[in-house]
Amino acid sequence: MDQTQFLQAGRRATLGSLGLLETTPEPAFDLLAEAACGAAGADAGFVVFIDGDDVCLKAAAGRHARACAQRDVYCQRVVRTAKTLVVADALPAGDGGADIGAFAGAPIVVQDQVIGVVCVTSKAPHVFLDAQIAQIDLLARMAGERLETRHEKLFLSRLFDGTSDAVLIVDEQQVIRHWNAAAEGMFGHTAQEALGQALRMIIPQRLRAGHDRGFTRLCNGGRPTLAGAVEVPALRRDGSEFPASLSLSVWRDNERIMIGAIIRDNSEREALNQVRVASEAKTRFLANMSHEIRTPLNGIIGLGDVLSRTVLTPDQGDLLHAMTGAARTLEGLLSDVLDLASLEEGALRIASERFDLLAAVREVGALHRPRAEAKGLDYVVVQPSGEHWVVGDPMRLRQVIGNLLSNAVKFTNAGQIRLDLEVDGEAWRFAVTDTGIGFDDAAKARIFDRFTQADDSITRRYGGSGLGLSICADLVRAMGNELRATSMPGQGSCFEFSLALPEAHPGATVAEPVAREDHGIRVLLAEDHPVNRKVIELILAEVGAELVSVCDGRQAVEAFAAEAFDLVLMDMQMPVMDGLSATREIRAREKHDGRLPCPLIMLTANVLPEHLRASFEAGADRHLGKPIEAARLLSAIDEVLAGRDLA
Repeated sequence: MDQTQFLQAGRRATLGSLGLLETTPEPAFDLLAEAACGAAGADAGFVVFIDGDDVCLKAAAGRHARACAQRDVYCQRVVRTAKTLVVADALPAGDGGADIGAFAGAPIVVQDQVIGVVCVTSKAPHVFLDAQIAQIDLLARMAGERLETRHEKLFLSRLFDGTSDAVLIVDEQQVIRHWNAAAEGMFGHTAQEALGQALRMIIPQRLRAGHDRGFTRLCNGGRPTLAGAVEVPALRRDGSEFPASLSLSVWRDNERIMIGAIIRDNSEREALNQVRVASEAKTRFLANMSHEIRTPLNGIIGLGDVLSRTVLTPDQGDLLHAMTGAARTLEGLLSDVLDLASLEEGALRIASERFDLLAAVREVGALHRPRAEAKGLDYVVVQPSGEHWVVGDPMRLRQVIGNLLSNAVKFTNAGQIRLDLEVDGEAWRFAVTDTGIGFDDAAKARIFDRFTQADDSITRRYGGSGLGLSICADLVRAMGNELRATSMPGQGSCFEFSLALPEAHPGATVAEPVAREDHGIRVLLAEDHPVNRKVIELILAEVGAELVSVCDGRQAVEAFAAEAFDLVLMDMQMPVMDGLSATREIRAREKHDGRLPCPLIMLTANVLPEHLRASFEAGADRHLGKPIEAARLLSAIDEVLAGRDLA
């Protein structure tokens, strides 16, 4: 686009925004043409606007006001040069179609664009006086200034009407003088209804007296002031209130004080804030519930685990099995509730880590074998032998398979339970099949709905929250596939899914455990609950560890400063100083003293994702959620100590 085209485009935009290319007569321009004609003593006066090669005659006055090609040529020259043009004798330039003898025209300038001309013509040659030319210049400037004001008003009107905020202007008597389209939608009053009314109509009755006092103070300021944004209740036409953000500004229009108000409806923000507050409250409740339930569970399961490795009579073994089974059921229910909360908030994250798929499936399969065989069921696990390393989320995979196996054992009283793992093209296919009670197509349609089981009688007979399959389906979906179910009433069910798990290089050979009796280690345990301290003491006593126990984080920091330890076991939620603060102080002390970091494992009933992040950010090497069992704790100790030895 060259400069001429650029100027034409700008001129066209200005003319279009002002509506000057329309042929609708405007009295103001007619008066302007008459004034120019009279001031110059000419035969005709015109107001002309130029759009490229097109000349739009907006107004004409005088006895010889008619179309004239030569006049249009002169007007084009005025626009092109942006200067006043005076032609005293135009007859030599005539083209046969023109009948003007003289021309004088001045440019109309708006937004630095020459958009038109105020001009006069005479039939015969005529010498215009300087005073007459000055009058034409003045009229052209007046036209430009008037159009500038018009342009600004149109701009402000479009700005006000284009915003989603209500824009009001009121005078010092609180009478509404401007009411934009957004105000109509926000308050329910049309502009016709609102203009001339008192501002108090949008203020709740109980607040009007205070509003009047504040309005008076604002007006008495006597100078332009931005009063700032405040949160206020506002009143709709139907009598309902809504939270609003109000910004006020004050200025003087001649001797009148005017107040501008910008009002934003905060209903949606308030609703979102309430949702956020409720979500935070729910998260705090779940965290507290998890901590309060897992803490005693840790004592039951941990002590039960220790007892299971002692000599028991058959009856004692049965009682212990029943006790720990009930505790495990409660732990599973708690985990389901926490997973559900994470899924609802979109906070569930699928890990991507290297693990031995076949070992993971073997482990989860072995966990459910005792329950199945105790019911006299044939329990079969079919999978390739050896190891196969992949990248995925081993914890969530075990959770899904374990839940499917648990359901299969629960709902099967005779026959077989089978876990199959096989390669299906580029993916791995997992299937759990049973010969249990099954379900029909109607039940299948809702089997993955939350808080749902096949029917109420099953809930009463077998128990359960109705969350397990729903969470499994969500987890499989999060890992990239769908959980599918087939079943026949009285014949059994099959739940299956496939996952594309990228292959990974085999892991390094696991070092021999170092937390054993012939490798005595000094361990610092910070735990405020006496039963949980006892659980850890009994577990570590089996491997000959020397244990120093303290009851809070402050004591842990002091003990760590006074003595040397091979390992720190830290609870998170303790009096005086919590475990996170204690961990940060320990890491800071090590850095200050130039010591190597001591392996530190967080043992806690706080198991939400934010708790894991907080543990690792504080400096923990591992995060183990309660309840704690010997095998899991000793395995974690082996890993962190092996990592220390390799460092």
